[in-house]
Amino acid sequence: MKTTYGVGVKVLADFHPYVVTGDFNGDGVEDFAVAVVDRSRKTRNSAVVVFNGPLGSDTALHPFVVPGIDLAHQSLFFGPPASKPYRLSIGYFKSDYIVEILPKGNSYRLKEADCH
Repeated sequence: MKTTYGVGVKVLADFHPYVVTGDFNGDGVEDFAVAVVDRSRKTRNSAVVVFNGPLGSDTALHPFVVPGIDLAHQSLFFGPPASKPYRLSIGYFKSDYIVEILPKGNSYRLKEADCH
């Protein structure tokens, strides 16, 4: 079983490309993001939905939605093996280009980033 890729970077055994949890907005409460795929269309039309925790609170009722993206060969990322501060992001595997989903007040904003 492969335990690393590249030089000294550990493989995440429990990695799920379309679900991620973590404290995205730095309030000390776990949040989560999911990808939603519309399989009824021939195009790969997807959306990413970010929910702030705790569930049952007013903030959880107003998720941040990133609509109309093609998630083919992309994934949601948060936490290791990235370096701190962790950022929720969407990106292609083995690519330096990502879209970060950054906290902004009670919501989020998108920021395109080139990791060179």
